[in-house]
Order: sequence, then C-alpha cells, then structure tokens
Amino acid sequence: MHWPVLPIPVLLLAASVTLASQTSVAAGSGTPEMRQHYDAAYRFQSSEDFARADVEHKRFLAAALDHFANFYANTGDYLHAAPLYDEALQLTPTDFALLMDYAGASLDAHDPHKTNDLMRVVTRLDISGMTDSQRADVHLMLGQTLQTLGETKAAIEQFHAAIAIVPNIDNYGALAAAVLESDGSAAAARIFAIMLARFGDSAAVHMRIGRIYALSGFPDHAIEEFKTAVVRDYKMPDVHYSLGAAYMSNLASELPLAEAEFRKELALHPDDTFSYPQLGYIALRRLNYREAELDFQRALVANPLNAGVFTDLGKLYAGTGRPVEAEAAFRQAIALTMDPSRNDYAIERVYYLLGRLLIARGNESEGQQELQIAQELLSKRDLEAEQKLIGEPVARSPLERTRVATVKETKQLKLFAKQIEPLIAGSYNNLGVHAAMSQKYAEAAGYFRFAAKWDPTLHGVDSNWGRAAFAAHDCAQAIEPLRRAVALDSSNAELVAMRSRCQSLLLQFPEEQKEEKGIH
Repeated sequence: MHWPVLPIPVLLLAASVTLASQTSVAAGSGTPEMRQHYDAAYRFQSSEDFARADVEHKRFLAAALDHFANFYANTGDYLHAAPLYDEALQLTPTDFALLMDYAGASLDAHDPHKTNDLMRVVTRLDISGMTDSQRADVHLMLGQTLQTLGETKAAIEQFHAAIAIVPNIDNYGALAAAVLESDGSAAAARIFAIMLARFGDSAAVHMRIGRIYALSGFPDHAIEEFKTAVVRDYKMPDVHYSLGAAYMSNLASELPLAEAEFRKELALHPDDTFSYPQLGYIALRRLNYREAELDFQRALVANPLNAGVFTDLGKLYAGTGRPVEAEAAFRQAIALTMDPSRNDYAIERVYYLLGRLLIARGNESEGQQELQIAQELLSKRDLEAEQKLIGEPVARSPLERTRVATVKETKQLKLFAKQIEPLIAGSYNNLGVHAAMSQKYAEAAGYFRFAAKWDPTLHGVDSNWGRAAFAAHDCAQAIEPLRRAVALDSSNAELVAMRSRCQSLLLQFPEEQKEEKGIH
C-alpha cells in the first residue's frame, strides 16, 4: 500500500535565509580558505545569484568540516573524524585535499580498504590541474596503501614514481621502509645512503632513518642511528626519547640505558609527554610500584587527557590492593576513550578489568555489564585468538606513539566549534532554502536536517525542515521537526495542520512507514 499524496505547503520564504546579514567570518574563527568562501557565498546571495552562492556555501562547509575531521584524525579519534569527512564529501565529492586528508586518516587508523576506495576516486580526477607535489602525494599514498595491504612490490613502484616527480625525503623514506621490508637491510642501506647524501648527514635525517629501522623491527640498527643523531644534535626534541624507545624495544638488559635517555629527554624538554609513561613501565618491571605511580601521575600532569596512562594506573592500583582507586582510574580511561577502536580496541581490556574488579567487590550486576561490553568490542576485532581478554596485549614499540589531544588543543577546538558551528548551520539552512525555492524538497530537507544538527537553536530551522520534508511527502522525517516547531509556535495554523496530517498518516499506515520511510 502506498501513502496518499499530500498537498504541497507554502514555499519557504526568502526571509528564511538566516544569517544573511552576517557577511564575513569573524577574525580568528576560521582559516583564510573558510573566510574566503563564506564571504563569497553571502556576496553572491545578496545579488540573488543563488547558484554561485550555493557553490561557495558548499566549499565553506567542506573546508570547515575538513578542519574538524583533521583535528580528530590527528589525535587518533577516527570514529569522530570519519563521519565528518563523509559529510564533507557529500558536498564536494571531488575535492582533492579533502580526499587526501581522509585517505591519510583512514590509513593511520588501520583502515586501508577505505583508503583504497578513496584513492580510486583520486586517481579518476583530472591530473592536469594538479601540481607536481600533489601528483607525487598521490603516488606516495597509493604506495603506502598497497604496502599496508601486503602488496609491497607494487608499493615500491609507486614510491619510485613519487620520487621521479618530487625527490623529497618523505618519498625516499617510504621507499626505504618498503625495500627494508621486502629485500632486507642491505638493500635499504643503499637508499639510506642516498638520503644522507641528498638531504645531509644531520640529526634529523638520522632520526628519520632510525625510526624506519625501529618500526620495521631492526632495533640494533635503530639504536646506532639514534646514537648518531644524539652526536649531531643532543638537544634536538625527541632524540633522547627515540634512543630510549629503541633500547626498550631491544633487550631487557638495556632498560637502564633506556631510563637514562628518557631522563635526559625530560631534563632538556620538561614538557615532553611521552617519557614519563615509559619510565613508569620500567619501574613496574622492577616491581617498584611507588616510583611507577609517581611517573604515571607526572605523565597525567603533562597531559591529563591520556587514557592509556589512566589504564596503567588502574592496573597498578588493582595489582597493589587498591580497588577503589583502580575503579576510578579505569572509569576515567573509559570516559576519555571516545573511539573504542583506538589502538586496536585496547579499551576492551579496561572494560574487562573493570568488570572483574566490580564482581570481586560484590557488584555482580554492573560487573557483568562491563564484561559484556568487553566481549562486544572483542567481537569487532580481526585478531588472532592469542590476544584474548585474559592475556596481556601484544607489546607495541614505544616509537608507535599514540597521539593524544592536549588540554590546550581541546580548548582550541571548543573555541573554534563555538565560533564556526552557527555559521555551518546557517550555510546549510541557506542551501536548504535555495533548494526549496527550486522545489527540490527532499534535497532541501536534507540540508535543513544538517543545519539542525549543527545548531538546534537556529531560528526557524525546524519549521524549514518540517515544511520541506512534508513537501517531499516524507512524514516519517517531517514529524519530529514539525512537533518542535509547533511547540514553539502553536498559533501557526499551517504548521499545526501539517503536524496533524502526518500524525494521522503515521498512525494509519505504520507498516508502510517502516518499510518506505516516507509518503509516496
């Protein structure tokens, strides 16, 4: 059975174009690119050139969404980054920079199949408008994707292509890592020699080579490179940490050497956020729980948003008979882990440990709930059986450092969001009005839905959304915004009539509503 055809509501008035008097992005509230597109959108809109205004609104939105997504991606929160990239791509599906940002984020998040899908789109773009740097970046990203998917030989070809266009250190480094994996250290050494000759026998170049060796499982080679880097510039940020991390990845007998390097790093750079956690691990290996606790607490002073350190503190407290403090630490780790897939669902073990702790303390019901969450997260992973909840997680190299947002960065994001979110909502609302004026009601409803998501308090947004969805014969979508709009303006006879009509139809045809999600 099909829905009855509904009458079309009165066209949304041009006055519904909210924020029209706002002709520029406030200084400091966005990048130059955002301000440029936002200002252009309102210039075109003021002259009633709505087609060109829409283009600029979409470009502004894509730039703003990309900025949000990049923040989350750069701090390892792919769960929140991916939907923002997807939302931006709906607006500008062939935006090169956006596609490359998303591809890089998905690769960093160990989602190479998504990267591969994105790069297929990139490779279909017109390369005539690309710079040499952009074309080289495409080959670099393709190579990194292929290498992650196990196609190392094909990856090497892509890296050679990137070097042929732009022979920079990033492209040579990627080639060296792939050759090291495929052909061993002797073959890679020849590329490293080229890097040193071309880019200088400097601490920075030796640091880069050392990281490649370390992350490829050659700690002895990495140690030699980091030692050389220390000789070249012993004050360079990260150089002592990197040497210490390489020692930790090598032999247990080298832990005292690692500790000495971490302390040198902290002496030179007291704001370092990575060394204290490693010192805590070393103290735990010695069963020096008091020293480990102090080091973990110092790590939290440096960055109180580090969920991993709270996890380590929780384990320490649980292992030393301090269940109340352990529970608090585990709960804080969970609260800070917005993306459960981060670090290969490492948070699943925190849920498991918390569940066991609660059961041991007599809280059977809540403990079982936490264990259930742990099992649900476990089912999402694609790992071998030996990495079960009851075992210790596979050790990661200390050089594989998880990026954690700092308090300062989080404050900056909140300030940016406060300034830019109303502008995002306004641009979506204007796109919706322009679509409705062209009788593209389903499209308009989609824009209004996003406007309401970004600023639910935007004046008239629910009315616009409800009207457009009603005009598109989609009462399933229209009913909630219409209810909210009527609650704000119960004297509006047209809104009341539309709400009543949708309520009646949804009650009359509930099964069709579920199946069709609209009125046809």
